[in-house]
Amino acid sequence: MNQENALAVRKPDVPLVTAQEAADAWQQYLALEKSILDDSDYTWSVEWEWWDKQQERARAGRATFKVKEKALACQADHAGSVLTGRKKKSAWVKLSKFYGLDMPETGMGEASFQEVAGFLVQTERGDSYVTVTWLDPKTLVAIKASSRVVVRTPSGRTFVDRGGAHRNERGFAQEDHDIPALSFTRALCRALARAIGYGDEAAEDVPEDPPPNAAADAKTGMTRDELRSAIAEAAKARGLAREGLIKEFTLLYPGVEPLRATHEQLTAFLQRLRNPAQESAQPQDEFTQIFGPPGAAQSNKRDPTTIKNLADLKRACLQDFGLQEDAVLRATGYSRWEDIPDAQRAYEQVAAMRA
Repeated sequence: MNQENALAVRKPDVPLVTAQEAADAWQQYLALEKSILDDSDYTWSVEWEWWDKQQERARAGRATFKVKEKALACQADHAGSVLTGRKKKSAWVKLSKFYGLDMPETGMGEASFQEVAGFLVQTERGDSYVTVTWLDPKTLVAIKASSRVVVRTPSGRTFVDRGGAHRNERGFAQEDHDIPALSFTRALCRALARAIGYGDEAAEDVPEDPPPNAAADAKTGMTRDELRSAIAEAAKARGLAREGLIKEFTLLYPGVEPLRATHEQLTAFLQRLRNPAQESAQPQDEFTQIFGPPGAAQSNKRDPTTIKNLADLKRACLQDFGLQEDAVLRATGYSRWEDIPDAQRAYEQVAAMRA
């Protein structure tokens, strides 16, 4: 058979099932979802639009909640907002059991280590997954991770997907575990959703947001989103770039992530930016309570390399800065001494704030 005849008899690709069979399969999926999943299997997001008075344009707002009741309360505070439920890992694992999917279990592989571009890279290989974690070579704290996961269906089809996580995207309680675990979870949920064929964006793929304060502040008359916009304008007026703005906030609230600041903290920070002359006249902020007036350096310069352990850190902070143990923890952003991975770096952090 020549090429011309081969093209003449070739048939177009057609669906493997009829339209009715496809509709029946979809209804079965919806019925299964309704039967075995509950509100705890979802992360709830509220999205809305608000008017930026400073820039005179519409902006988008979003808040994410683990509890549906809190999301509904947020939705009630924002007229025209949309509530969306996104399936968490627990939902995809439940569904995968009823579809007979073969999925990997993390922590069952063999680990190897190598140095790459100044990082210590840990590679964990399992039966159907690979997770690569980049570690700080000095502290062995995880910085980022990426995973590849393979999911197989009873019919023999294979679905491969990837996921990643970075320490800067949210506040991790245990970075060494949480960062590679989130990376694996994202890859697994994506692969399961593709294998089932009825999936959408997984909850773990949505960045975490602090719950918004919808009500206007009594002093400023601003919502949380309006406060952020006003802070950006005030920083621009003072000629502060993003790095300078973050440093200003860290000086005022040591250990607090700007994205997770409370409504009251944002309000106080805005007032500080708008009235820089009052900073020295208001010694009641947390930075001043811990360190004293900014710019007052310690009398005796200490070599940070002499700080070998937590005992050295406590003694040096007391001698050099007059800081008690609870003040050192607040300054470094930790709640427990055993959570501090590197005593020398912690001292350098305190010294930089004190300078």
